[in-house]
Amino acid sequence: MRWPSPITNVDDTNGTWQYSTNSGSSWNAIPTVSDSSALYLTNSSNNLIRFVPSGLFYSNGASIPDPTITVRAADRSQPTYVNGALINAFSSSPSDTTADSGPDGENLNSFSDDAYSVSIRVRQLNSVVYVNPPGRETRRAKSYRQ
Repeated sequence: MRWPSPITNVDDTNGTWQYSTNSGSSWNAIPTVSDSSALYLTNSSNNLIRFVPSGLFYSNGASIPDPTITVRAADRSQPTYVNGALINAFSSSPSDTTADSGPDGENLNSFSDDAYSVSIRVRQLNSVVYVNPPGRETRRAKSYRQ
């Protein structure tokens, strides 16, 4: 992503969503997030997001759903938010002082009212199967692709 975005939801059912603020030198799991506790990432080119599937998980978009992440758009008018911090990206309570809410609970802060979900297709890998051809020892096993 190349825009400031609070991440408000991740689907960790079949893997882990991770983020980096240092161009991928190190990665952190995206914590449990919500509208009131969203992970804020600035528009820095150092920020990256990835999905690490569990085991041999893959998706096809139909019977096996693609992993999704949900974000809100930001207008860059909140320069005080720290990159990688948990923030309140929406408030439905006018008494909440951490976000600018209108009298009817509308979102008057710098984040969009609508949330946008983005998915990623996880491709199935060809797995390597090791077999022992008849009459050969284990240490001489050959590799065949399925």
